[in-house]
Amino acid sequence: MKRCVLQPRRLIWAALIVLALPAMGQNIFNCTSFATSGTCGVGGGQQITPYAYTISGGVMDFVPAGATHGNSAVWWHAAVNDQAFTTTFTWVPNGYNFAFALNNCQQPGCGSGQGNSYAAGAGCEGGFYQAFDGPPYPNNYYALMFDSYSPLTNGGSFTYSSVQTYQVNVSPCIPNDLGPNYYPVDKISTSPVAMNSSTQGTPTGDTYSATVIYTGTNLVVSIYDVTAGGSCPGLSCFTYSWPVYIPSIVGGTTAYVGFTSGIGTTTTYPLYVDNWSYTVLSAANAPTMSPTGGTYGGTQSVTLSSTSSGAIICYNTTGAPATNGTTGCASGTLYTGAISVSSSETIYAVAGGTGYADSAISNAVYKIGSTAAQPTFYPNTTCCYAGTQYVTLSVPSGQTAYYNTTGSPTCSSTAYSSPITVSSTETLYAIGCGSGLSNSAVGSMAYTIGEYTSSGGTASAANVTYSPVPGSYSGSQTVTLSSSTSSSYICYTLASSPPALTPQPNNDGTCAQGTLYSSPVTVSSSETLYAMASTPYLGPPSSLTAATYTIGAAPASTPTFSPVAGSYVGTQHITLSTTSSGAIICFNTTGAPATNGATSCAAGTLYSGTVTVSSSETLYAVAGGTGYTDSSVGSASYVVSSAAPAVIKGKAVITGKMVVH
Repeated sequence: MKRCVLQPRRLIWAALIVLALPAMGQNIFNCTSFATSGTCGVGGGQQITPYAYTISGGVMDFVPAGATHGNSAVWWHAAVNDQAFTTTFTWVPNGYNFAFALNNCQQPGCGSGQGNSYAAGAGCEGGFYQAFDGPPYPNNYYALMFDSYSPLTNGGSFTYSSVQTYQVNVSPCIPNDLGPNYYPVDKISTSPVAMNSSTQGTPTGDTYSATVIYTGTNLVVSIYDVTAGGSCPGLSCFTYSWPVYIPSIVGGTTAYVGFTSGIGTTTTYPLYVDNWSYTVLSAANAPTMSPTGGTYGGTQSVTLSSTSSGAIICYNTTGAPATNGTTGCASGTLYTGAISVSSSETIYAVAGGTGYADSAISNAVYKIGSTAAQPTFYPNTTCCYAGTQYVTLSVPSGQTAYYNTTGSPTCSSTAYSSPITVSSTETLYAIGCGSGLSNSAVGSMAYTIGEYTSSGGTASAANVTYSPVPGSYSGSQTVTLSSSTSSSYICYTLASSPPALTPQPNNDGTCAQGTLYSSPVTVSSSETLYAMASTPYLGPPSSLTAATYTIGAAPASTPTFSPVAGSYVGTQHITLSTTSSGAIICFNTTGAPATNGATSCAAGTLYSGTVTVSSSETLYAVAGGTGYTDSSVGSASYVVSSAAPAVIKGKAVITGKMVVH
């Protein structure tokens, strides 16, 4: 067989839906039958071979019987989201190669250089152009091949139908027909689902169903013979999974999807395609683990959970588990109950399954030991301090520190939960304890208070005050810290939860912990400022104070309309804009559109270009999205009239053109 590449022409689905790029979780199309026009119609395009498709009974004859050494292809008319999806279809094989493909090719060899146009190969090449002949190579192409034509191994004879995946420099052609530039890949037998009789190029004539699920990390295909009464899952189902990141292969998070076919010789059997759907999947919420990772003295019983209803969880201890897009795992173990962790290891987990793309991978490190860690102290200098100190104790996660001031603390002493106030000279003693752990050695730290205080200077510094005062605000705040004590200085920390190390003056003009205040502090998210004031060598520091600021998103600026509202002759093309950087705009003609707080609309249509107003109506628009609350709703009313006729020598002359919408 000699390789054949035909000139690039294309067949386009003439559908009238999908006017904007699809969002995650959106059904793009569901064509239960085909027609010559309408939502799931075909036509209005060109085919890449002389073999014309036909529609009969809602089924498309993709490659007619009698076709000779050629190829054929059909594509959905608009690019779709390829980050995670499920697609289903039924087909009747014709004994050759058939492929589901995603295409964004922009190189020579791709026809016009557009993602839905390409040059194609016949025979074993599956109907699409492949990169064998040297640069410039076609790029951004990924395909799943259903093969009833080529052997399973290079140099072998035909024994069974197969599946495989294709990307640049990987060929489905086995055996090679032009030598070393071909790159055969592993072919996977579709047993127990035979798409052929035992003879090469001779199909069974049965109808087959395929479900292809891309979880974001794995492509999973499941096939069964509909005519023979098969089903998935079950003994009559073929399933296989390939790890892959499709957006990097096709060069984007959207691509054109469709089918291709390559014909080796004269085909006796037609290739029918029917019942095609494509749905974009949203990622499940990542699993959480309880108890959290940490150091423990004995075996832990770890439970996994996800807040995504109906999601499954797959886990392992080696990294990168993945679901199979339905009820099982492509890699890792299906979570069914608590996991026993008896030795130090890391658990990795992913959530997903039916109706979901795989979540981000969660992980937690568990250290199983025999002795608790000794607590650490801060401040950690045994010496002299001018005023009250606030001492923190630290132990690993899963352990608790216990302390006293008399020596020999036990796991029944006072449990450490917040900084310890040391206002006079004393020694702190602490021990680490944990479930299943032997107690740590006792640690201690002596604090001498007041040595640097001069005569008559024993009063504490005044507490820190905050401006603006703590509270709820719609945007970032610039907070000024101050103390009424003359010559005082301030140490502060900013944290979303109580800080592990509280601010702590050294009483010499520097901070043992925290940041030395020198200019207003910007609080741009919901956080708490913790601060203490002190006067160098003159007295003890102030009490620790806290100021919590709740920062909400600021509203976006209200959209403006161009041209502005008014009376116009003829169709107007309205541009919407907002001065809020990165904001989206949603609009409609019925009032009160709304964003969903992210990248799409809860009500109305997402603005992506000019809005055509061809009759009198009012446009309503709102701006918002990620980082903003919705703006006020803007509106503009347009009165549109037809063009007035021009009169020449007593005769009416109609100017302009009729526009049909």
